[in-house]
Amino acid sequence: WTVVVYRGDFKVGQLVLYFEIDSFIPATNGRFSWEVSDTLTEFRGEKGYHVRSQMLGKQLSQGLVQQVGAMPEVNAVLEGLQKKHGVCKGTEMAMEMAFEDRIGVKKWEVPFEVQGQILGPAPSFFPRPASERVQNIPDLFTHRYLNEVFQVTEKLDGVSMTVYSVVRGSKWYKALPAVPVGPGQETQDVRFGVASANKGLDERGNDLYWNAAKRLGLPTRLHGIGGVQNVAIQGELVGPAIKRNSMRFPDSAEHNFFVFQIFDIDKQEYLPPVEVVDICERMALPHVPVLGYFKLRDFAASLNEILAKAEGVGTWGQTREGYVFKSVSSRKDFTFKVISNKWL
Repeated sequence: WTVVVYRGDFKVGQLVLYFEIDSFIPATNGRFSWEVSDTLTEFRGEKGYHVRSQMLGKQLSQGLVQQVGAMPEVNAVLEGLQKKHGVCKGTEMAMEMAFEDRIGVKKWEVPFEVQGQILGPAPSFFPRPASERVQNIPDLFTHRYLNEVFQVTEKLDGVSMTVYSVVRGSKWYKALPAVPVGPGQETQDVRFGVASANKGLDERGNDLYWNAAKRLGLPTRLHGIGGVQNVAIQGELVGPAIKRNSMRFPDSAEHNFFVFQIFDIDKQEYLPPVEVVDICERMALPHVPVLGYFKLRDFAASLNEILAKAEGVGTWGQTREGYVFKSVSSRKDFTFKVISNKWL
């Protein structure tokens, strides 16, 4: 990550605290100068600072760097580890830790209220869709990954959505809240469900998520897809009412679900990306656009090069958000995203 700081504030080799872009830092105790400025914003009912990409002069700055001493909660952990394990080992251990929970930092997300009825939290038997940013993988362009083959797909600007099907009577079924038997959500054999990133959604809510799932016929088609009995399909819900509609859908457009991965709930693992594309083609399910399959060394040889290639025009003629890379080689579930600096 490249961050602009005031000259003289930090020294080369100094240990610092870094806040990634899209961090939300609560303004709670007056330790930052911006807490009394007009740069504060509100997120989930709390005042604070949204760390974002910004142009300072001609330089793109992404993130916020602070003195470790500015955060007593972090400094106490660092000093404790150094005292117990020695300065070098203790510092190394602290650098492997994440401190967001200790200081109340949250991930900023563009507000999008889920409409309809909520059953409760999203089921815990499948993971929340997530990919690491390329800037957080410092050894990516080394011999460890350069010969790795990746599926490269376009990253769509929507909200994550999961549809799932579990057999009635299974341990997964028993972990779900009860709902009335109905035409979509529950039959005599299976329970079908829809979830946003964080919430399980009730069919009776008649929301964008359920409508998109029904338009594809998923309540009746999902069970046993790809030969998997208990399965979850994850993808992106896009349309005019989603976030800032950066994909420029007309107001009259339908909201659509694009698949990007399939999860075998029984095995607790994702299906290979190539197999997911094949299933989507056979089932006539929309898949996020696939750019192709590349060895990393053939696509880009450096961080700057891969960031530059993420820029451009997307499938729908909009400024492309970026790319998602999924390993199709030996490293199962290894995935990362490259967000275009032009899109930010």
